[in-house]
Amino acid sequence: KLTPQQMESELLIAVEENEETATNLNTDQLFRGEDSKGLKLPPYSRRSVEVFGKQAGPMTLFDTGDFYDGFFMKVERFPLSIFSSDSKTGKIADLLDSRGHKPDDIYGLQKANLTDWVRNYVLEDYQKRIRNFLGLR
Repeated sequence: KLTPQQMESELLIAVEENEETATNLNTDQLFRGEDSKGLKLPPYSRRSVEVFGKQAGPMTLFDTGDFYDGFFMKVERFPLSIFSSDSKTGKIADLLDSRGHKPDDIYGLQKANLTDWVRNYVLEDYQKRIRNFLGLR
């Protein structure tokens, strides 16, 4: 009964159950001024620091929290994708692009975070789902 399709379906459910953890890890990276590849985001402009009170250093893309709150994972099939539903998403992409940074690189988990998420969250839930499916305890 346990087909490859059923195994993938169970894995996607385990991933979806741990979506919030993944998106929190992603926004934690951004809050440190890093993208999914571990590269620093472009620095805030002098005007942003002096006029708008931003901390000097790499952008964190955090203002009101709406952009971070809008993060979600598309869990329909593999590969998985993380996005933000916030209305400023396009403006943020344009800003990063104008500074020579690939906007898509802000979405996703750095290797260490991905490994942690899979090993400590997804794998355990996936194993439970498979055991339950097979009637094992």
